[in-house]
Amino acid sequence: MRTGLRACVLATGNAHKLAELSAMLQDAGVALDVLPPRSFGEPPEIVEDGETFTANAEKKARGLAAWLRERGVAGDTLVLADDSGICI
Repeated sequence: MRTGLRACVLATGNAHKLAELSAMLQDAGVALDVLPPRSFGEPPEIVEDGETFTANAEKKARGLAAWLRERGVAGDTLVLADDSGICI
């Protein structure tokens, strides 16, 4: 991680999503490192039992943020999560 810059931990293990978000931020001129949760150890499994996609995304982001705080990760580290689900 580059020094002096904030980081964004993306709640995913999907390398394509990490690269895609990094490229979008770079194209927008945003100096922010996008990291997977595994950069900080084995992340907790967060059960996605919310009633909406938004509820699941919020649960993942808050759970991951709490886990990072327990590890002493800087308070200015951003956490981003989504839940796209499947709708038929």
